[in-house]
Amino acid sequence: MPYHTRDQIADRSGYGTRHIAAIENGEKNPSAKCLCRLIRAIGVSADTIVYPESRKYETDSDHLLRLINACNERDRKAIKAMVEALLFIRESNE
Repeated sequence: MPYHTRDQIADRSGYGTRHIAAIENGEKNPSAKCLCRLIRAIGVSADTIVYPESRKYETDSDHLLRLINACNERDRKAIKAMVEALLFIRESNE
């Protein structure tokens, strides 16, 4: 699983860094809604959290889609532009 800072997770999930730290330290238990938002914020499937041994079966494409879905709209537009530019360059070189 890629490393994320508390600030990054807070920005993506909408929860404060202190709330996230309290969950990490076992001082708070997340609600189901909070857990879902945190899972999306780190860009993994719930199965990866609940069944860590199953992670080895996730494809690169699935992982990439999860990461993209964890981004905000502005970041997704930037990713789309980069991929389109890469494909344009590759087609130009063929």
